[in-house]
Amino acid sequence: MLALISDTGIIVLVAAIALLFGASHIPKLARNIAEAGNEFRKAHAQMEDPATPATPTNPATSFPAVTEASVPSGDGLSSR
Repeated sequence: MLALISDTGIIVLVAAIALLFGASHIPKLARNIAEAGNEFRKAHAQMEDPATPATPTNPATSFPAVTEASVPSGDGLSSR
């Protein structure tokens, strides 16, 4: 996106920010923007990491695996 802005445009943008916030507040503003970007990247990396599940599984609510031994044979109608 910044490739679309020319050198003159960047200079005008920095000057407008300096007038708007004051020169003493620019380092603090830049630090806050950098911290927000780092938090965003950290959260994005956590979402992309397959080792950490998005929703934690609760063993108390999970169902047991179905095996052939646990499934009755037949359709249940032959006992009549």
